Amino acid sequence: MPTPSISLRKHIRWPPAPASEPTSTLVLTSQASHFVDVRLLIPEPNGNPASASNISTKPFEALDWAFAGTSATTPSPRANPDTPAHTLWTHLIDSQTPDAPETVRDKGDIFPQANGDSLETGSMINPATGEVAAYEELWTELEVPPSLHFSVVLKTRTKNWEGGERGMIVRVGGWCQGILTDTNGRCTIERWRFGGHDCEEEYSSERGEAEAYIGNWKRVARLGEATLPCVTTFGEFDLREGETVNETEERWIVVESSGW
Repeated sequence: MPTPSISLRKHIRWPPAPASEPTSTLVLTSQASHFVDVRLLIPEPNGNPASASNISTKPFEALDWAFAGTSATTPSPRANPDTPAHTLWTHLIDSQTPDAPETVRDKGDIFPQANGDSLETGSMINPATGEVAAYEELWTELEVPPSLHFSVVLKTRTKNWEGGERGMIVRVGGWCQGILTDTNGRCTIERWRFGGHDCEEEYSSERGEAEAYIGNWKRVARLGEATLPCVTTFGEFDLREGETVNETEERWIVVESSGW
């Protein structure tokens, strides 16, 4: 199985326009390739490359896009190393298409860069035009300290997710993100970071909530009205696969819980 990853987007480009980064975009991918991708708009992008230090820039203006599901990668063949790896992301939850997330077409070619970054190219809907267009995204991987080599995935238990709420939470190392869409298409997202009280300022939600700390974890972003049981993932090896989490009115099940 692949190693869990924390992917930070440095920029997006819609050729021939120049590259920019109008969001704080972070993707957490588990060992079994479950992922949560959260993209939060920054009010006044300053053109500076994204980094771990400004990923929680305050305040986030709004949700650009959030989605979750599973990914599958076809690696570059050894016989032809110039052929890029190809990844398909299957959306099971999507803030933009909550009623039919599986219809989203999301795939790209991955080109390794000399500095260790990855350049992703493909085509998708350009939100500025509403039309499918070619894009480029530059990604970097954040390191996970050995003491935090742990990942957890929770999913809501609604049968087949048909006509019900859809939710997924992924924790990888010192980051955790969750998304939940309800029967009316309303979306709630949370982003947490391990690092104690000296980590970045949070974005207190539109509800005006006070900042949240759970031990050395801090919620750095929250949008929406629902409650997500992200905090249940913060223990080390406390959750077993198949176990039900009942800390909220929603029933969640542990689908992954492992170290690496």
